[in-house]
Amino acid sequence: MRELDPDVVPHLSRFFFLRRESDKVVYAYLPHQALRTASLHPCEAVALALIDGERSWRQVAAALSAVSGEPPPEAAGFLARLVSDIDPRGEIVREAGASEGRRYAPEDFLVPAERLDLESRLEAPFAMILKPTSRCKTNCLYCYAPRQDAGRKREMSLERILQLLREAHGIGVRQVNLCGGDGFARSDFLSIVEEAVGLGFVTDISTKVPLTEGQARRLAASGLDYLQVSIDSADAAISDKMVGRRGHHAALLQSIRDLKAAGLYVRTNTVVTRHNVTTMAQTVEMLAGLGIDNIKISPAFPSQHLEGADYVICEEEAEALEEEVARLQRQWGPRGVDVLYSRLKPAEAMGPEEKRRFWFHGRGRCSGGRSAVFVTPEGKVTLCEQVPHHAPFVVGDLAHQSLLEVWNSPEALAMAYPERAAFAGTLCENCSDFDLCAVKRGHCFRDSWFAHRRLTGPSPYCPHNRLAA
Repeated sequence: MRELDPDVVPHLSRFFFLRRESDKVVYAYLPHQALRTASLHPCEAVALALIDGERSWRQVAAALSAVSGEPPPEAAGFLARLVSDIDPRGEIVREAGASEGRRYAPEDFLVPAERLDLESRLEAPFAMILKPTSRCKTNCLYCYAPRQDAGRKREMSLERILQLLREAHGIGVRQVNLCGGDGFARSDFLSIVEEAVGLGFVTDISTKVPLTEGQARRLAASGLDYLQVSIDSADAAISDKMVGRRGHHAALLQSIRDLKAAGLYVRTNTVVTRHNVTTMAQTVEMLAGLGIDNIKISPAFPSQHLEGADYVICEEEAEALEEEVARLQRQWGPRGVDVLYSRLKPAEAMGPEEKRRFWFHGRGRCSGGRSAVFVTPEGKVTLCEQVPHHAPFVVGDLAHQSLLEVWNSPEALAMAYPERAAFAGTLCENCSDFDLCAVKRGHCFRDSWFAHRRLTGPSPYCPHNRLAA
């Protein structure tokens, strides 16, 4: 259990959000490109709201004691257990740095005991993935995004997108990922960014588009926390080949310099394919030389929207890459450069025990329809950004529905929380692990569709699925 120094003054991370609902309190921890949510008992929410960046732990415990009627030692013990449970890594409740975190009024989180239900679904999403356009200025050979209907005529207008952002914020959405395509393919994209940041969203943007000095200065002036730039190799010829544009590499390097000169924090993502897998050491060295201290390395996975997948590295190459990344982490970590890496091994490359460990312990919960939604350029709503923008994935249309109406629609509920009967004729129908997979963790309709061309059915990663072994 985490020990709380009575004299230390804690504060809540600015990425931590509390929200009172009709039957519970919920929280979300929303650092960039991450999402973690859970329900809280009102007593827990009140205790967290007492952490205001001014009280020491001793004073927080005293205030909780006064509110609850419990003696100060018991109140201090309750705080220690609560913080240990929700924040084992010290990300949410911080004890160092400026007290720039969130503040809440404890009385805002009182819920009548007779209405309390900690197991109910979130009454609104916490995150929205918004795709302003399917257009892109590159033609990456590994692109996983649906690129159908990639014309500007079918895109929502700037006015409608700004209205949607305000609507989302009003119902409690606190994180927005402006994905694509590439948002900068729209001439009005900076206005979208400025509105999102101005509303207070945790705003995530990734781009491969080389930006001008003027665009860089405007982004920095907006208050945007960071911009992720995707650049795939230190070798210009390889980099240009992977994005399908000559001269792109040199322009992107100059863009990074301009963004940093404007004062914007820049981090990078490098997608690894068979074309660039041997250039990681040179790429990290180049990026570190540009002042990048957060470098992500992401092996490409087979796209369901492209023919063939000969660009995907094989298992032998993947093992060599993991060894190389570990070496780079040892080399650059002491110099203040984080080299980040993650890869989900293909199901067919996993043994039975490896599948079991991943399925029952390693995989996270699906956020689709549970804590997040995805909005297409034309205003349709799906629950995953990797699926096509048409039936059977569309659960609503913002042309004639509100975001909250879509969130609570029968279509969204049926996809996010499918009934056992929907799995009739599959291995899942009578599986003893159904509640874990479909209710607690969330059924991956994306994997089912790409494997079986139906929304329900066993995932290739399911250890019960012998056909995928």
